[in-house]
Amino acid sequence: MKIKNKSKVEQPEVEQPKQEQSKVEQPKVAQPDWKTEALNEFKVEQPKVEQSVEDQKLEKQAKELREDTWLEVQEVAQGEITSNGKMLYIFRNFLKLYEMEKLELKNYFSENTNLDRSEILKKILFDLDGNRRTLIAKDFSVFCDKVLIGGLGQNVTNFQKENPYIYKTLQQLAPAILFGLANRHHLDLDNMLIEPDIASIPVEICLPWAIFDSSIETNKNEATFKSNLASRLFNDSERKKPWHKTFRGDRGLEEISKMFFLPKKVVADNVENAEVSAFAKELKVINDMDKGALGKATAITTAKENTEGSVRRDKEIDELYFTAEKAISLLSTSDCPYARQTLILLYCDMLDVLNSVEFKEQIKVISQSKAKVEFDPQVNGNSFDIRKGDFFKYIKQIDKVS
Repeated sequence: MKIKNKSKVEQPEVEQPKQEQSKVEQPKVAQPDWKTEALNEFKVEQPKVEQSVEDQKLEKQAKELREDTWLEVQEVAQGEITSNGKMLYIFRNFLKLYEMEKLELKNYFSENTNLDRSEILKKILFDLDGNRRTLIAKDFSVFCDKVLIGGLGQNVTNFQKENPYIYKTLQQLAPAILFGLANRHHLDLDNMLIEPDIASIPVEICLPWAIFDSSIETNKNEATFKSNLASRLFNDSERKKPWHKTFRGDRGLEEISKMFFLPKKVVADNVENAEVSAFAKELKVINDMDKGALGKATAITTAKENTEGSVRRDKEIDELYFTAEKAISLLSTSDCPYARQTLILLYCDMLDVLNSVEFKEQIKVISQSKAKVEFDPQVNGNSFDIRKGDFFKYIKQIDKVS
């Protein structure tokens, strides 16, 4: 029996979900900008230069020297930081010796005294009228010699000669220790030093504002003294705040201490120094009419040609030329109207000489010419004879007329 094949039943097609392929992001390659491209076009590779054995040896020595020098610089800097801190520790130790009555202030005075230490300190700092004494370098030296050296249990005799560097250190400390004693009631010896956690930062001292505060003083003279001191030391933003400073440095304990005892004479000198520079003082000495080498000179050496005297004379002339040239250079390069005006006045002084009859005759002899030489300045195209009046006044009058 023949079995018929069953007709095939077509199964409905089931659409398979499409699996998205994960995208692999290609790394972005930075495109050079136009500047880089332009520079690359003109980039020329430098040929490698082979160093000679001598050059390599020199380079190695230079590298080692740099490294050694850098280490030494750091050592010196760290030494300064450490030294600065130690000066504050020594300062505090002397104040503690005073508290322990082991710092003999009575030795400061040559005469014997029965005063107690607080009265002796007052005698050092104040005169009989109650006004502050002016303590200067010689007073600090006496304090160093008669109080500090003995306070360390050392023999004063020949101490400076035998220990010059130690003596210098104690001299630097002397005004600071006196300052500390004068303001002892304001200082907390156990907490006034600020010790940093980082070795590269120096130890500092905290000076309370009360030391400089004139408002808390009942004594009028003391109030005036502190007010003036604060004015010299601090600006407005620094007032009424504790003062944190190292021993040395700008307005450090050493500098403040000296200013605390600054005499009126030194204050006056400071005012003068603000108005008269060291350079001006040196020039003043040279130009002094009685003692100055240039000021008291009335003429240069007179001598016949081709003699030793003429050589001396020519040397004097050369030095005078260099002096005048330097003066003119300094005046002309100074960005100061007064310097420019002074330069013109100097020019006018020269014209007085150059336009004199005697000098013009000498020019004819030197040049061997009968030509008429004129040195008069031109003002608006017209010559002005400098000997007939004030040059600046003449210029101002022209402005008024025009």
